[in-house]
Amino acid sequence: MFYSYKKKTDQFTTYELVQPDYAQLPKDMATITELCTIDGLTYVSIPDGMVLPGQPVQVQKTLKEITLTPELKAKIRQTSPHVKLLERRIAQNADENVRLSKQDELNMECLKNFLPSPSLGAAYIEECRKWEKKVQAIPIGEIPKL
Repeated sequence: MFYSYKKKTDQFTTYELVQPDYAQLPKDMATITELCTIDGLTYVSIPDGMVLPGQPVQVQKTLKEITLTPELKAKIRQTSPHVKLLERRIAQNADENVRLSKQDELNMECLKNFLPSPSLGAAYIEECRKWEKKVQAIPIGEIPKL
């Protein structure tokens, strides 16, 4: 799910989206990812099934679920450092030394919507999973032949 909201700042505080206590959530649940800010609106990716805690009034007034139009998707893709990182990791796919953490994998699952072809992200994630299984199958002490 994708949301937008306006961060508000007063004399003492910047009001941002309050995230849940991740220690209370399933370990395999992705975290909320702040994608970028465009024209004063901050865009976030919130994993399906995640319930947000109470929000400051300043945030709650502007927080709304959004639909990704092709135009908005393109703007987020051009602006988001997370999407740029994902694209860079896909470009480095041939580098067998790049290993993703479970959290990276979950975040990539959320962000693949911003790639030119979501299937490209899915293919990369699947390659990482295969590589990880291959590495896990190597007996301890054996020199890997990757």
